[in-house]
Amino acid sequence: MSDKNSGGRVRIIFFGLGSIGRRHAKLISDNFKHTIYAFRSDKTKRENDFGIRELYSLKEVEKLKPSVAFITCPTSKHVKYAKFCAEHKINLFIEKPISHDRKGLQELAKAIKKSRIKSYTAYCLRFHPVIQWLKKYTAEKKPL
Repeated sequence: MSDKNSGGRVRIIFFGLGSIGRRHAKLISDNFKHTIYAFRSDKTKRENDFGIRELYSLKEVEKLKPSVAFITCPTSKHVKYAKFCAEHKINLFIEKPISHDRKGLQELAKAIKKSRIKSYTAYCLRFHPVIQWLKKYTAEKKPL
């Protein structure tokens, strides 16, 4: 999943480089030798602290064939970009929440399953005792 343009490194694409996206990109940049790209929906000049290469069309993303996409853009765009990535067999890291409504969620789930990619949704409370209890409780399929 690497190429000569990325120095043999794993290619990672970010959809959104706001505060949370920049934090993830910095962690990756500081700890791994991957090549990071950012998808930009417009050509407005933005701050780019650590040499992230910018792409301006989904065709460019498709041609790049990144290994993983970080979906850290505004929530209302998560499903659109995650579905695009799933359809192109790009593994997903989606910042919470997955969406602001239910529209497109079933199609996204089907695309993820069909492409057999890995997907992960960041959720800072996943280790909270109440969440752990709820997970165990629902896994045991006990009626409420």
